[in-house]
Amino acid sequence: MHRSCLLRTIQSFAVCFGLLELFKVGIAWDKRRLAINVFALTVLTKPVDGSVGDRHHIYLECIETCIIRYGCPKKYDESGWIFGDCFRCRYSCMWKTVKYFNDVLRVSVPQFYGKWPFLAIWLPFILPVPELGSVLFSILNLLTTLSMYRTVKRLHRSNRLKIVWTAYSVIGIAMWTCSAIFHWADFWLTEYLDYFAACAFIVFALFVSISFTVKSLQNCYKGRVLWSFLFIILLYLYANHIYGLMVYFDYGYNMKMCIACSLLTAVIYYIWLVQQWKLRDRSSRRSLPYLAVVVTWGLLSVLLEVLDFVPIYWIIDAHSLFHLSTVPLPLLMSRFILLEDAYEMERKMENIKQT
Repeated sequence: MHRSCLLRTIQSFAVCFGLLELFKVGIAWDKRRLAINVFALTVLTKPVDGSVGDRHHIYLECIETCIIRYGCPKKYDESGWIFGDCFRCRYSCMWKTVKYFNDVLRVSVPQFYGKWPFLAIWLPFILPVPELGSVLFSILNLLTTLSMYRTVKRLHRSNRLKIVWTAYSVIGIAMWTCSAIFHWADFWLTEYLDYFAACAFIVFALFVSISFTVKSLQNCYKGRVLWSFLFIILLYLYANHIYGLMVYFDYGYNMKMCIACSLLTAVIYYIWLVQQWKLRDRSSRRSLPYLAVVVTWGLLSVLLEVLDFVPIYWIIDAHSLFHLSTVPLPLLMSRFILLEDAYEMERKMENIKQT
């Protein structure tokens, strides 16, 4: 029994490890950063080293006035720019530059520091909201992820992945909290927290996909050892990735890394779905369509990040629409988890009756 369990675990683990090796083939390790040489991913991403708007002399001269008049920070990503006179002054400089581009240069709206200009919402006694759409949609994602957390906490303690689903929800809650804070108060620390939390969620989602699809990882002692080993490997990869970003924050590389992990997660789920679709009892395995929708929907929503257009009413841009598109996913995933839990419980009861 244990030998059979170990054999199945090693076979399944080898498949997943093989996928990880394929992923690593396209990665060149360097002391400072990784360069992923995958053409498709390169097409989907672009580095952000400043933008036309923040490099223009009209904007730079205006910002210099802000620094002299209000004692604002010299670096654009310091916290001193997110409130008070410094925020108002930079906000005014941004729209002054936009007006110059439209009226004098007769060219399209410029970006500033890799972002489109947004209409700030001024609230009494608290920080102004520069990206209302992304903030609201991040909060909606936070609420649906909280709902998923409450769902998985109600799972019976015998569920083989209750702790994994719980951790997945907690990391998701942290991710959307950091996202809302970053889009509300954009400076270097909130930006780091946003990117690092999102990367943690994506890497842990990869761990979840392997943990769920390879049941034998939880069925015997040696399988659990391999499971722990997998967690340590992914934790090391994540820590190494974060360390590299802290040495040199490369936006393009970070995006490629996250997309690569997401694609690998999707491939693992699709392989499992095809296998289960061929074997399933059509009357009782109602969970499969939910997972298929979540994975496909998640992949398609990423395409919104490729779009790039001037914000609608200066509030809604492609990135905020990406956040909006992911709002239902935790609810659909919760439904999948509940249906799969019920299915596994039925299978356990059938096995008990047969013995």
